Amino acid sequence: MTLVELKMKKAELRNQMDEEREEGNLCIQPETFLEYNEVIRALKWAESRLLKPIVISIIIGMLFLSGCNSIEGMRMDIHQWTDTPAHHK
Repeated sequence: MTLVELKMKKAELRNQMDEEREEGNLCIQPETFLEYNEVIRALKWAESRLLKPIVISIIIGMLFLSGCNSIEGMRMDIHQWTDTPAHHK
C-alpha cells in the first residue's frame, strides 16, 4: 500500500469505528480495532522511512555549508567538534 492508500484506509476505519459507536452499543468491533492498529503501525513505519533520507540530506547539507567540502574536511570538523580539554585529561 502507498502512503496515500494507508491514510485513506485509516480514515475509512476511523469512520467505521465511529459508526459502530453510534449504533448504541458504544463498542468497537475487535477486528476493526486490530485492523486500525495495523494501519497506524504501517503508517508510522512508512513515514519514518521517508524521513530518514531527508534528515541525512540536511546533515550533509549543513556540513558542506559549514565549509566542510571534502571527506578530509569532514574528518577534521568532526575531530574539532569532539576535541575538548576534558578529552585529554
